Amino acid sequence: MEIFGVYTNKIMGGAFRGYGAPQVTFARESQIDRIASELKIDPVEIRLKNCFTQGEIQPTGHKIPSVNIKDTIIRAKEMIGWGREERNKNRSLGIACGFTPCGGLATSCILRINQDGTVNVNSGAVDMGQGLKTVLTQIVAEELGIPIENILLISGDTDSTYFDVGVFSDRGTHTAGLAAKMAAMDAKRQIFEIASEELEANIDDLYLRNGKVFIKGSPEHFISISDLISRNIFRKGRPIIGKASINPDTPSVDINKVRGATSKLPSTYTFATTAVEVEVDRISGRIKVVKAFGVNDCGTVINPDGAEGQMDGGMAIGLGYGLFEEILMEDGQVLNPNFLEYRLPTALDMPDFSRATVENYDENGPFGAKGIGNSSVINMAPAIANAIYRATGIMIKELPITPEKILRCLQKNP
Repeated sequence: MEIFGVYTNKIMGGAFRGYGAPQVTFARESQIDRIASELKIDPVEIRLKNCFTQGEIQPTGHKIPSVNIKDTIIRAKEMIGWGREERNKNRSLGIACGFTPCGGLATSCILRINQDGTVNVNSGAVDMGQGLKTVLTQIVAEELGIPIENILLISGDTDSTYFDVGVFSDRGTHTAGLAAKMAAMDAKRQIFEIASEELEANIDDLYLRNGKVFIKGSPEHFISISDLISRNIFRKGRPIIGKASINPDTPSVDINKVRGATSKLPSTYTFATTAVEVEVDRISGRIKVVKAFGVNDCGTVINPDGAEGQMDGGMAIGLGYGLFEEILMEDGQVLNPNFLEYRLPTALDMPDFSRATVENYDENGPFGAKGIGNSSVINMAPAIANAIYRATGIMIKELPITPEKILRCLQKNP
């Protein structure tokens, strides 16, 4: 594959969800189905034979910390009923799988435990609607053993929070979440140091639960965090402040093969598989996605509702990328400059969505968690293209897949 950067005077491009990965995934997954067809191998089986396994080394020299893409393929196959469908020349199934970088680069978090046992958390990471505030709060609550309602989180406020390089590459839960967990661990260490004196117990014998410090094996002996903090402040004049900063200084890849900013990216990868059922109208060229099933390997799922929302949103965006969205240009002018002509999928275009995750523990993430936002986007377009290929024998090589393109190809190859 050769890639060229070309300077033009057209409208500028910018980053979008999964940027770079959807394009590569479309090309690769379309090619895999063509290869499977030539070799007369089932598209699912060829992917199972060639998918990543735990501990593999990429060509960049980067070891994949955690991967469970095989189970995403198997689960998607089961959900769509692969091999059990009644094949016809107008409707068929398609499948695609892929991965996206996750995490890396710098972020910070600081938290303060107040006298009443509540916690103020400051993170530079930005919540843009993806539910990051909820996840960070959950992580801190879990680590400190306190109710989630006792945590006040401030994020993305440059006047009061510390540095975060940006919420991209699925860094929110994985990287900002790890900084929040590390800051909570720092605060917990300080709590145990004080509590060991108050309870006259070994630090290793202490644990936190429901806003109290307990001694293992002696549940009747405990002290509340609020009492502990108050005594510490009045006796020693010292608040408990936990802090953490992440800024990897060792390359994650072989620097003899990869150079530049990407040599510090990523800390892990997320994996996903999408299976779809597509119907093609051979008279009008219209494509209808009847069903779609997305399965993600996102490590440990911290917030199931948030994960489902990310997957639904990702598949909806992938549908728009695959079937609708296209900027039309003529003589340097945009012909569809508004959302009337620039077609986005609406609720009426959405197929019957179902989604699932496969459990996997990532050693670099908080409680084993990875991201899910980008990997949920990348497979929809190639899965649709592969379904069309299986139904009609037409392999569309340029997105979006429009009725006009289908009709042109059918006229050439009826």
